[in-house]
Amino acid sequence: MQIIVITGAGMARAVLAMLGRTFAVAVALCLVAFPLLAAEGGGVDLSPLVGEVVAALGAVLVCLAGWALRRWTGVALSAEARATLDGAAERAAALIVQRYAGRLNLDTGSPAINDGVRYLRDTVPDAVRRLGATPDALEARVKAELAKRLPES
Repeated sequence: MQIIVITGAGMARAVLAMLGRTFAVAVALCLVAFPLLAAEGGGVDLSPLVGEVVAALGAVLVCLAGWALRRWTGVALSAEARATLDGAAERAAALIVQRYAGRLNLDTGSPAINDGVRYLRDTVPDAVRRLGATPDALEARVKAELAKRLPES
């Protein structure tokens, strides 16, 4: 027996594909079987199938609800991580302006920028990891916050 684990959008596509195939088979059976049974004068009793169909639809709905909940909470967690990172970047900029007053430059690799990136990595590592922020992205975030705080020259 082979178990396949599908997550995210792949799960939705797989479920919809399965439903499509199941629906196509059911329609094909109805198109062939019902006219043959009706031609023989026999009635078609579908009551034994109703429970199975309801159970299958219930399973599909539970899977889709789980996928939607996981997708929604993932979006909420990403927004929360972004807000956390933004707050930390603001604090980092304030500390850098205090520490490097009068000798601050925004060049890549400057001690001030490196301190800001280090501050972000050390204070909000979960947010950095969740967002997949690269060192270059963190550096750009620190520079943007510092640019807001520096007087225009």
